[in-house]
Amino acid sequence: MLAAAAVLVSACATVPEPAPVADPQRVWQDRQARLSRLAHWMAAGRIAIRAEDDGATLSLHWEQLGDAYQIRLNAPLGGGAVEIAGDPDRVVLRSSEGEGPWTASSPEALLRQRLGWSVPLEGLRYWILGAAEPGVSVENLVLDADGRPERLSQLGWEVHYANYRPFGAYELPTRVFLNNARVSARIVVHRWNVQA
Repeated sequence: MLAAAAVLVSACATVPEPAPVADPQRVWQDRQARLSRLAHWMAAGRIAIRAEDDGATLSLHWEQLGDAYQIRLNAPLGGGAVEIAGDPDRVVLRSSEGEGPWTASSPEALLRQRLGWSVPLEGLRYWILGAAEPGVSVENLVLDADGRPERLSQLGWEVHYANYRPFGAYELPTRVFLNNARVSARIVVHRWNVQA
């Protein structure tokens, strides 16, 4: 019995790590194309935001369907919730305390006005997936051995990635770190639901 356990343990110990891809840049381009076409996904987790002298940790539920999105942010211990729903033409923000709704054509301006901080939701829509926003120049791109981004810069934001995991046919990050001169955010995704 002990000998069988030793054989089993040694067999598990010799499982080789997957070899790095031959051309990470090519894998990145393919990955970018696949993720930019991803039309329907949902992410659930937490977001910690720090803006100047203020900060908050909130639960996050984001559903993206084409160009339309619905984002729900809940404060801990019944501290209230905010729902942000929008598309390229309009964004609506509602509060669980019965305030609002507030509308605007720009989610960034509305977030800054109502919450005191702002992140570029159009860019974040792609960044959270481990992709760059299409049509916007990418700087400081650093890829891992598998062609996934470890870091990129867009729209004045530095985006760092950690802990990719498979979710369906996609490898998606479970940790995304964003910062610019005024705001930093840490997103931890506990659950992805991806529908191609």
